[in-house]
Amino acid sequence: MQPELIDVLIVEDENELAQLHAELIDKHPRLRLAGIASTLADARQKLNQLRPQLLLLDNYLPDGKGITLISDPLVMEHELLSDLYYCRQ
Repeated sequence: MQPELIDVLIVEDENELAQLHAELIDKHPRLRLAGIASTLADARQKLNQLRPQLLLLDNYLPDGKGITLISDPLVMEHELLSDLYYCRQ
């Protein structure tokens, strides 16, 4: 039986860095790329649409701080994990 895959949403406005993260996710046996968002607005839309289980967040986005997504109702409602959440602990 194969382990369940974890769907990951990358929130990163620098395309090269987002692609690097995507390549690393593709190589990991338990992760699956759900999507890439380059703004907070796009991230909120994709959170609602894609329902990922893990967020890789850039904190400095064109329309605000990525860390604000951690307290967003969409994230709280679905108990998503975030790299920034664990970094701030």
